[in-house]
Amino acid sequence: MSTKNRRSKAKGPSSPQGTKPKMHDDRGESTPADVMSIVVQAWLDNTRMTYGEIAELVSTENGFSIDEEQVRQRLRDARIKKRLHYTPEPVAQLEKDIRAALGLTIADRELDIHVLDTATLQPVARAIAEEIFRRIADLKNEDQIHVGFYGGRTNGLVAQSLSEQLAEAASAKPQRSEIEKQQTRGLHFHSLVGMLDGGEPETDPNAFPIYFQKDKLSIENYLGRRLYFRSFPSPGVATPAEYKELMSFGMIRDRIDHRPEFDVIVCSCGHIKCQHTLTQFIEDSIRPRTVKPPEAAAVSRLREAYETMLNLFETRGVIGDLAWNPITIAGPVPLADLPLRVATMLTLDELLELRRTSNSRTRLIMAAGPCSQPNCQKPKHELIKWALDKRLPHSLYVDRRSAVQYLALVKQKPMNRPVPPTVPATE
Repeated sequence: MSTKNRRSKAKGPSSPQGTKPKMHDDRGESTPADVMSIVVQAWLDNTRMTYGEIAELVSTENGFSIDEEQVRQRLRDARIKKRLHYTPEPVAQLEKDIRAALGLTIADRELDIHVLDTATLQPVARAIAEEIFRRIADLKNEDQIHVGFYGGRTNGLVAQSLSEQLAEAASAKPQRSEIEKQQTRGLHFHSLVGMLDGGEPETDPNAFPIYFQKDKLSIENYLGRRLYFRSFPSPGVATPAEYKELMSFGMIRDRIDHRPEFDVIVCSCGHIKCQHTLTQFIEDSIRPRTVKPPEAAAVSRLREAYETMLNLFETRGVIGDLAWNPITIAGPVPLADLPLRVATMLTLDELLELRRTSNSRTRLIMAAGPCSQPNCQKPKHELIKWALDKRLPHSLYVDRRSAVQYLALVKQKPMNRPVPPTVPATE
């Protein structure tokens, strides 16, 4: 959309030519209306800027601080107040282009593509939480609702945003003193991965109940159902022999054998060189701490297995991970080949099988947003391509930069990549 076209869709009072909207009231304080005017004008004048870049520009030129989310909110407020009418065409067009590349028509709801004009992870997580919120509302007549999280930073932000949205909705509804004692309807949040011992509980879905605890009662009253939190009681990282033994334990086996039919599953992907991906979580989990000699020997064996795993990734040409499964250009690395693996309730192969089951009620949401570290520019387009080619997600949430890179990739001619040699499995 050109600058001219953007201007033609703006409504409301404007500043005299050559002047900027005032930033302060008579007492020298910023007013929301004036800040909105400044943000809208900056957005109209800079058609190719992201919200983050507009925030930096507005802050620099006007002497007050505003961040990306505040820019997004001011533009949202302007649309609500009928001061601005627009569809973010670059993003909408990217969504259309991705659907066209996949051979999907407008009416085809097999796969929903959501491109967000953001350079940070929070808006992606918030949008996913909004879809889960709607899904919960759509299933209001169901007795039990089950939501599964694979963990990681994106999943943690989704859980936090969902708790905030539920609490906000609950605050607008009259509260009862407590939910009925006989209430058997439930909303169940499941960890789909073992305990990620990386020292960051906000990435471990076994710890996500902390987000809901503060407003648990009001949320339960609002939904008319109890909240339940189901952990996956397994170490997060294990060798093949340890994993086999773990899966024979009664409590762990029971969680796998009696897992429910999930209504929503949230997973994400990461580049192999990113600090917040599979290799980093595994390294954090086995990092030596203050341990006595017997434990130190065990840590040493894990460290050796970790180094073997890194060499395997290099040999196989691993580009990243999805749902804690290493991925190459050709597809997932067989879990049996890994000297170390993350313990999950559902493997990537099982997710694919679940997706192919036409009568499944499960909706699989995949996040492929920016890294949570602002300076990380690791691309995810090859991971996105594999997932979309396999029709893995029902909903894909992706940032604009990754969407552009994906479209550039699919327009390239196929490359004759060498087939990596098979590496024997480590027992």
